[in-house]
Amino acid sequence: MRAVPQTVVLLVILLAFVARPEAARAQLSLPVSGSAVHVGFSEWQGLGLAPFPGVGQLDSDTWSFRGLSDGDTAWGLTYDFGDFARGASAGGVTGGGVYALQAAGAADAALGVQPTETDFTPGSAVLRMRNDTGVTLTRLDVTFEAWSRNDADRAVSFVLEHSTDDFTWSGSGVGATTLEIADAFPVWTSIPLGATISGLSVAPGAYVYVRWTVDDAGGAGARDEVAVDDIRITPFGTATMPDAGPPPRDAGPPDAAARDAGTARDAGTEHDSGTTPDDAGIPERDGGELPPTDGGVVTTDGGGPIPEPRPRTGRRGGCSAAGTPADSSLALLLLALLAFVRPLRKR
Repeated sequence: MRAVPQTVVLLVILLAFVARPEAARAQLSLPVSGSAVHVGFSEWQGLGLAPFPGVGQLDSDTWSFRGLSDGDTAWGLTYDFGDFARGASAGGVTGGGVYALQAAGAADAALGVQPTETDFTPGSAVLRMRNDTGVTLTRLDVTFEAWSRNDADRAVSFVLEHSTDDFTWSGSGVGATTLEIADAFPVWTSIPLGATISGLSVAPGAYVYVRWTVDDAGGAGARDEVAVDDIRITPFGTATMPDAGPPPRDAGPPDAAARDAGTARDAGTEHDSGTTPDDAGIPERDGGELPPTDGGVVTTDGGGPIPEPRPRTGRRGGCSAAGTPADSSLALLLLALLAFVRPLRKR
């Protein structure tokens, strides 16, 4: 039987590596301290969530919804039915769930919800982000557009909160509440909101979360529709201080040191009583906040990085494979393959 060429075997291994799900999945990245990441919903059509989102879907590694009659979503799974995929609408819906609400027009959808007795009372939309800045995050600046359509007699509140573990949540003091009495001719209105979230400690590679929590806020009957759009997240961090090493040795009482080592002046040497960073000439690193960069804004659609400020391979629905640990392994495998194929051509 004819043996399979080694080149073919290596190509098969390479293709299997590239096809792994882990090589294609990615969460929303915060790549540069001081540079904003923009999350918009121009391609969102209200068709649910998936780890490899298709047209009109959100990335379930980036978004999660809680407080619906169909249950809560888990990270990285597919939810393309029921409350999670209510479709697109210009407004006036009654069924509870998640929508692509065309608050600013058919070409500019927002991430919207219709609260009911069993959906989003309370409930939340959670955005997960990974710290890829290389420094510890201590602050997030968050801005967004809050949209509402006052077409019902029950007021609805939605507020911004944050967490570092997706379990313990803290308020930001920022939110909005709709009116109790419905407008005779309801239209979409928006207000820009923003918050500075400080006191964080998010290590490189760890996650930070923000969520918009929706609940009843007075009145009776049906509830208003609310939506969020044009989200901008700007991370700020500090570099880790270097290890200064062990503390200086205790040289003991001055008179005992002089007896043991003799008089340094007479011997022409100095007594070494230990080294400190100042003695060794090691400069202290400034552990303060890193200055903002001019990396600009990283735009995303539904929560996935799109190129800028560093190259990424974006794809529809908000997922990117670039910037993951799989990239370096793939590059090494390609180099190894090239090194193997070249000698074969000379034979």
